[in-house]
Amino acid sequence: MKEYYSIQLEDEEAQALLDISLLTGEPVRSIPFPSDIDKAIENFDFKSKETFWYENYHVIGLYFYRTDLIELPENIGEMSYLRFIVINTSQIQTLLSNFKSPYQIYIFIYL
Repeated sequence: MKEYYSIQLEDEEAQALLDISLLTGEPVRSIPFPSDIDKAIENFDFKSKETFWYENYHVIGLYFYRTDLIELPENIGEMSYLRFIVINTSQIQTLLSNFKSPYQIYIFIYL
């Protein structure tokens, strides 16, 4: 287990967040998950920067708000508990197709 923002995460999750930080030049902020995806998205400020939702020490959601990213980092596919990704940019050209997560992954795109 590694630590990211004082949150114990699996190594793959922590590494993916660090890689996202390196790509964007800013740390990825954390938000506790409010019990369901609809509430998480409904109460979220879409003008904020890259963010991740966590629950029980696992990353379950990612939010990307960058106009200069054209593809998502491949290692987010290694996140075993990922359930949703929210993308708020028109620049993303490629979405991942291979995910380790056993959950159905919802991808929300806002242009």
